[in-house]
Amino acid sequence: EFAYSVEEFRKAPRFSERYDEIKKLFDGRIVLGFSMGNDVKYLNDACDSFRLPRICYRFYDVQSLYRLLEPQENSIGLKTLTEKFEISYLPHRSDEDAEVSLLLLKKVLEKFGTDLNGLIERFGVHAGVNDADGYYLPFSEAIFREEHGLKQSKKMQSMIFNDFVTSLPYPKRGKTKVCFSYKTEKRDIG
Repeated sequence: EFAYSVEEFRKAPRFSERYDEIKKLFDGRIVLGFSMGNDVKYLNDACDSFRLPRICYRFYDVQSLYRLLEPQENSIGLKTLTEKFEISYLPHRSDEDAEVSLLLLKKVLEKFGTDLNGLIERFGVHAGVNDADGYYLPFSEAIFREEHGLKQSKKMQSMIFNDFVTSLPYPKRGKTKVCFSYKTEKRDIG
């Protein structure tokens, strides 16, 4: 399902023609969006495809911020949350998604009686970063420490462990195995 017709899509300018304008939108700003992982990757892929420098910026993900406040909720896509907060919008349009993401964040913060800075401080949220070398998604120290009733997902535990293992100084990388007990490997990541 697309918000644009195929004809309209084909008439649109190429990414390389709009690169400078797009880059100006990000320069020196913190970007807010919903479920940002795919968006960050898509933008990097477009830069790589046209052999243009990647756009460097910091960002927060409204979906991740909402999960900190409502950790028991499972299905928290943009459509689900806009319905929950009675926000109407036209899906699959980047301009609509951006506007709705900000409106949704505002409503979530109002519901929980906080502001963005308060939320960031309470949960120790670090902005995601995109730069020339790649990106990492925003993360919360509270999840690492399992505070405020938050639990680490198995995916997060695995990512932390893999990051640790790849940082070890092996004399012959790839030929040495590292083994820890489950408790150490998955639960004691500090």
